Amino acid sequence: MSNSNAVDDLMRAEKDANEIIKQAQTQREKKLKEARTAAEQEVNKFRAEQEAKFEEEKKTKYGNDTETEKLKRETEQEIKKIGDDYIRNKDAVINMLIDRILSVKIEIPEVVKGDFSKMKQK
Repeated sequence: MSNSNAVDDLMRAEKDANEIIKQAQTQREKKLKEARTAAEQEVNKFRAEQEAKFEEEKKTKYGNDTETEKLKRETEQEIKKIGDDYIRNKDAVINMLIDRILSVKIEIPEVVKGDFSKMKQK
């Protein structure tokens, strides 16, 4: 009977050991989750602090948003002005180009005539 009791004791001890291991694994997983959550919170806090610091430096260095908006408005006005100039001058430029193309002189320039006359004399 002592062998049977010893086997039962070993089985009970193995079962207890498995329970202890399972509890340890569960606690380990729980602590890892807590550590991961704490790390994420710390990273998010640090990120928010750094972004606030960056925005403050950006405002100091480049001015605030109203200056940016002012620059955008001025740029849009300049673009509109260029577009208006294009529309206003388009027809005049087209007419000038057509006049230049149609009024081509069909005479041989004197420089070229001089070269041909030298060739004929030889």
